[in-house]
Amino acid sequence: MPFVPPEDVSPIFTLTLDTLIKPQLERFFDRVYPMIPVFSRSYILSRLDDPESQQNRTFVALVLSMCALSLVHPLRSDELASRPHRAKQCKILIDEALRLRSRWDWGLTPRVQAATASYLMFGALFELGYADGARIKLKEAIGMGEALSLASRRGHAGIELDEARRRLRLFWILSVTERARGVTILRALGGSASDVFGVGADFGGLSEVQKADLLITWQWLRNRVWRLAAGHGLIQEEGGEKELSVEYIVDVAATTVAICQRLTLGAMEAHGCGFVEKLYDIAQIVTEVGQACPQLRGQLNAIAWSDRWMTLLQSLHLFVTQHRAGTGFAQSLTEAMSMVSVSKILSAELR
Repeated sequence: MPFVPPEDVSPIFTLTLDTLIKPQLERFFDRVYPMIPVFSRSYILSRLDDPESQQNRTFVALVLSMCALSLVHPLRSDELASRPHRAKQCKILIDEALRLRSRWDWGLTPRVQAATASYLMFGALFELGYADGARIKLKEAIGMGEALSLASRRGHAGIELDEARRRLRLFWILSVTERARGVTILRALGGSASDVFGVGADFGGLSEVQKADLLITWQWLRNRVWRLAAGHGLIQEEGGEKELSVEYIVDVAATTVAICQRLTLGAMEAHGCGFVEKLYDIAQIVTEVGQACPQLRGQLNAIAWSDRWMTLLQSLHLFVTQHRAGTGFAQSLTEAMSMVSVSKILSAELR
């Protein structure tokens, strides 16, 4: 009888296991894992050559998603020239991961591996500039997290310790990325430049590229949660809690500038347009919230017309302009700064 090999669920995975998959997994665990620490190096690598795992569509899709993200994020300055080729490889791996998940019964039994793969594809698509598609994948990951009951004790009870840790870490990652729904975490996101770069700061051996992502994302989350609080009418007059005052957003901007001043351009550019967009959001909050929340307009105008805020805007504008992905955002920031200057002059003339 002729030799009939077992079904190969992913020819791409098999053919590139040694030449692409394994090298990219090393990059993933060196660069990405500290930011998305769900499945450990030992867990993944111990299963790569296991025949049963190689036939597991969910596991293979997870590995392909890890490699897809690590191909485009984060990149060092010496890797930027190869970004177009890396983007092509990334899309091919995402295509293959989605093909493995295209059967009618996919998702009927939610798994942490599948939810994590969706989250990683969200990151890869966002880095490639497909924001709408990325949001769909994020919602998919969050939906699977809800099906896994990650937000309740039921989702963490009666399972072995390592799986419980993976679920808890995935829940934390999804919760943070979803921009936090409760204002109660405002204090947890508080801080200042001295807190960030104080003597006791410990980043556990993270690289400068990883620090850039974590620290700027932290400030962006502070910005987003304050914006959420403002939309719900929770921002207080002077004398209230700092986290619920307009001065809080000045502290966020100042801390962001302090962080960027400590980072090299290469570390910031490794993160692409997502990094620039966070700086842009932080710079634009006074203008955007002032338009959306008339009750805060007086306090926000006072901040916008202050010399300190203009200095912070100029610094953020410089960081955005210098970034390889900052061209479109820089123009919008320039226009916003001009509008602030004009409104300040008109206000002075009306007094």
